[in-house]
Amino acid sequence: MESEASSFESSETLAAFVASTPLLEESWKACGVADASMDSHFAVIKVGGTAYVAFSGIKLAAGVDQSCRNLVPLPDELFSGLCMDGPDNLPMVHAGLLHLFLSVYTDNFFRNQNSVKLTKQRPSFSTTILCRPK
Repeated sequence: MESEASSFESSETLAAFVASTPLLEESWKACGVADASMDSHFAVIKVGGTAYVAFSGIKLAAGVDQSCRNLVPLPDELFSGLCMDGPDNLPMVHAGLLHLFLSVYTDNFFRNQNSVKLTKQRPSFSTTILCRPK
């Protein structure tokens, strides 16, 4: 029971923090752009030093654990700017969403259309992908 309370308190603190940033509003806008896109199912919008990647109408691969605890480290070869603290402190993301991003990233249309430079800002870094239901 104590573990559940701790998890709830952490979630509540995280929600309050996220709500105090432009993350939700900008992510929602990016989802709207992805929904309206005729030739692709994603959108990349840069706001200041942050790139928001939104997907529309794309499902996670079958068999992928959709639990929020299904985390994997970012691959260093693609995200080297984010993995500068060594192998013991790699940023973690949802495995299914990383797979989804990598499948779109390999598409030449994505790479030719969008220039997204990922960098790590001090003192902290977080990666968030939000899904908006249609």
